[in-house]
Amino acid sequence: MSKFILQGDASGKLHRIDLPITKPTKTGDDFTFRTFALEVTDGEYKNYIQLQLNQDDVNLLDTFSVGQEVLVQYSLRGRNWTNPEGQEKTFNSVICRKILLNTNNSMTLTEAEDSLQTKEENDLPW
Repeated sequence: MSKFILQGDASGKLHRIDLPITKPTKTGDDFTFRTFALEVTDGEYKNYIQLQLNQDDVNLLDTFSVGQEVLVQYSLRGRNWTNPEGQEKTFNSVICRKILLNTNNSMTLTEAEDSLQTKEENDLPW
């Protein structure tokens, strides 16, 4: 299992949802990704964070709409690449691991998941 440099939770409003993009890889397989922007308010200032979903996870956004308040769990990934001129470049990606509708703007993703689990347990007929 890979370890991530940085993981965290964020809450905000869906600002933009892009369509999935599929690109071929050097191995001949296809790589599918989908980006979206989360509007996060820090005091009086708005920040826009672009996150990415990969492969089968691109469908996680299908049930969401721009303007909805959501909670996301993310990890920060990075890699180096040497361009044709021999210069090394570093690329970072914020990968969305989970996304939930935020029905209570003050909840964290863990609290929301716990709340959903409690509701499911309370719905059991026994």
